[in-house]
Amino acid sequence: MDKRITCKDCGIDFVFTEGEQAFYKERGFTEPLICNECRKVKGLIRSEYIKYFNPSIGGSNSDRKKRIYHYTSPPGLYAILSNASIRFTDCQFLNDKSEYKHIEKSLKIAYSKIKANLVNDFEPIFNIIAKNEFETESMKFLSPNDSQLTFEITKKRYYVFCASDAPDSLGMWNYYVKNDRYQGYNLGFSVYQILRNFAKIKNPEIEIFYGTIIYDESTQISVLEELFFEYDQILEVKLRQSSSYEEHQVVHDEILGEMLEQIEGYRLFFKNDSFSDEREYRFVIRMPVEYVSKKDDYLMMGYDIRNGIIVPHCDLSFSRANAISTLRLSPMLEYELAKQGLLRFLHFNGYGDKIMIEKSEIPIRY
Repeated sequence: MDKRITCKDCGIDFVFTEGEQAFYKERGFTEPLICNECRKVKGLIRSEYIKYFNPSIGGSNSDRKKRIYHYTSPPGLYAILSNASIRFTDCQFLNDKSEYKHIEKSLKIAYSKIKANLVNDFEPIFNIIAKNEFETESMKFLSPNDSQLTFEITKKRYYVFCASDAPDSLGMWNYYVKNDRYQGYNLGFSVYQILRNFAKIKNPEIEIFYGTIIYDESTQISVLEELFFEYDQILEVKLRQSSSYEEHQVVHDEILGEMLEQIEGYRLFFKNDSFSDEREYRFVIRMPVEYVSKKDDYLMMGYDIRNGIIVPHCDLSFSRANAISTLRLSPMLEYELAKQGLLRFLHFNGYGDKIMIEKSEIPIRY
């Protein structure tokens, strides 16, 4: 007879049919631990479009099991739960206007330290980085036409969702003080469940990066030194394989373009050490400027108003069944009353009873 198994990844039951059981037994396989949908998602998460931002420092696989916490205001919480979506803000409109420039200092130090050991000249990159343009260009080479190399350029922008790996941080709660009282919440998300929703996006022009912010300047410099060495070797090999001056130039521009794309992505994962108490964890979407969302897309473009300014964003839908694991209230909120209101609101919006409501343990009187 058929058997019901709870998927260890998404927590939803799936049917292990009698025929499948016989097949597994005949082949000597153990029972499946995850459902077919999660198995497909795992393959998509390993794809080139969903990337741990810096594999050289490790963490990709273990991070997928990590729980992260998005701190937000009461209206922010209301919007997230009502719409079952999280918001990614255009990087030009982030609260810390200096962070997009922060990489410049580390980049210059890294290059000056290893320049003598590089074969190729990467000085042109600095002029582009210094412009601090929020639109980047992605170059895709097409099939040769009449023996000439052709390519197309797509303009793209970055959108950012910020969280923290600190479940109960006074520094983070301090952003949500109103009328001398703490009025904030945080939502505990599984990194894997967020990636799971990204994997449903079928547009190959949309890329996702995720990982922990690097605050330490020496680590930033070390990461960039590795990047210079890596692309120096790639460029040298490719240039040796080129057979004409035209191809030589095209290869040179292609490799420098790829390196520039990576540095542009690193911009959004390097921050000043003064922000290190935030313990920030980030998801970044790189998508075409001309992207137009359609009804029922998992990723929807939109605009809202913040401090009198119209801010572009995109919203990623998530599953009400398993995306959120915890919901924590800030210090000083009237816990029991707030909890009862939340439980009813969660039930009203179809979240069931799996989300744990927790109280901040930070002992603040007033």
